[in-house]
Formats: sequence, C-alpha cells, structure tokens
Amino acid sequence: MFEIKGITKKYWRKTVLDNVSFEVDKGKICALCGVNGAGKTTLLKIMSGLVAPKSGMLLFNGEPFVFGERPVVSCLIEEPKFYPHLTGFDNLWLLYQLSGGKDKEVIHSAMEKVGLKAKENIKYSKYSLGMKKRLYLAFSIMRDSDLILLDEPFNGLDPLAVKKIKEIVVDLSKQGKTILLSSHMIVELEDIVDAAIFIDHGKIIYNNKNASGTELHKLFLEMVPAEGEAE
Repeated sequence: MFEIKGITKKYWRKTVLDNVSFEVDKGKICALCGVNGAGKTTLLKIMSGLVAPKSGMLLFNGEPFVFGERPVVSCLIEEPKFYPHLTGFDNLWLLYQLSGGKDKEVIHSAMEKVGLKAKENIKYSKYSLGMKKRLYLAFSIMRDSDLILLDEPFNGLDPLAVKKIKEIVVDLSKQGKTILLSSHMIVELEDIVDAAIFIDHGKIIYNNKNASGTELHKLFLEMVPAEGEAE
C-alpha cells in the first residue's frame, strides 16, 4: 500500500499542495485528476523524490520515503528528453547504465513489454509519437519498481496508441504494480482505474478507492467549477 499523509508544499508564499492525504492499495490503478495548475505534477515530483514537501510524509508498504535519497519508484513526469541520434535501445541502455544497471536483458524486456521489441534499433528521431510514448513508458518501468507514476501518458496520441498504452498499464497492474496515473483525458481512464483522486487548487476534493465503473468525467465537471484552472 502507498500512503500520503498531510503533504503540504509552498513556492514562496503560494501554497501549491494543502494537507494532501490519500492511499492507494497494492496492485491498483489510481487516477489523479485536476485542471492545469491544480498541483498534480508537483505531487508526482514529491512522490518520486524529486521535490521535498514543506511538511507531511509518504509511506510505501509501511516504510517511509527518505527525501534526497534515490527514489523507490519508477516515474514518467512531464516529457523525458532522449537523444534523437541514438536508437530507442541505446537511449534506455545509456540511462540504465548511469543508474548502475549492467544487464542489457532488462532493456530488452522493458521494450518488449511496451511493444517496441522490433523497433529497438531504430533511431529515436524516426519514432512516431505513439512509439515515443511507449519508449517513455519503457523507461519508467525498466527499474521494475512496485510503484509507477505516470504523468499525462495519453497526450497527443491517436485512439489506437491510447488503447495500447492502456493495455500496458492494465497488464502492469495485473503483475502487482501500483500505478498512479495523472491525465486530463479523464474519459480514457474510466474503464481501467480502480480508484480516483480529484485535486483542485492543491486540495483533495474527491477520494474514492472503489471508482471502477464510475463516470469520472461527468463527476469531475460537476465538482470542479468552470473557473477552476489555477493561475
């Protein structure tokens, strides 16, 4: 189980996250929904260990995260940058070596899981947008962590590519991975999530651990005002 307890974050005098608390059960897919500026990406950065909160704590399987140390999660936050002149495989292999990895089979396995096994030796500059998204996903899972954070994995994808990414996420969940998935495309989440969190102006306004089958898009529009976009 992953738990967030009383996370608060401020930038100068602006409170970006205000006493945020929730938990996600092991092996579940949880949607994190909010408008631009609601605090989603900041929360994911805190969960991945990239940013320290002003107060609060995070626990995974009852053990606290230690901020400033190597993250215990795999994450895809915003848009990773890869070298266009390198192949998809070589990009991941370079990053894996920088983190201390030595087994090339880990990269082969990650690329196979996202359907890029046959595209390993193609230069990144030649990848379609859907292939790039899948490479991002391979990057996020190559460490085989129990907790995976995905920030806007559907952006810019056509329906077939969205379907593929969703299938990969569901398969990871079946393997026992806990997944927190942030997306504006709430309709696309409705058929795969087990739980849902709505965040608005840094506060949790909806927390449902049994959201399967819920019309999240309709509910979100009802709960978040039209002027809800944060400055």
